[in-house]
Amino acid sequence: MREDFSVPREFEEYSEVLFKKDEIPRREFVDFCLLAVNLIDSNWDKRQGMAYYIAGAWVKYKNIEKDDLLDQIGGEFGILELPDAHSAGSEEEVRKKWHEVAKLVQEAGKKFPTLSSKQ
Repeated sequence: MREDFSVPREFEEYSEVLFKKDEIPRREFVDFCLLAVNLIDSNWDKRQGMAYYIAGAWVKYKNIEKDDLLDQIGGEFGILELPDAHSAGSEEEVRKKWHEVAKLVQEAGKKFPTLSSKQ
């Protein structure tokens, strides 16, 4: 696979708003990850770009790494941003890895309340 950091429009719009902020609530990072997980099946060719953006958010927002689960998720996306041959070996293994990360993201979704429930 040739490196391609393009992302679906919906994901790009979300990330443009996200990256303008000086800091974000942990739940907002979870929502960003959930968006990628929800878009992956219909946008498989854009997986590297989505992982790249999420890994970038993980690095930029230091409060994310203070939570072990979110730090793990950010690190996994850091691996998934690499070309398939370096991240998991084969496309089949990359699909498995995305599935595993999706489970972690869903777990994080349960751990952190939604932004609307905090208002």
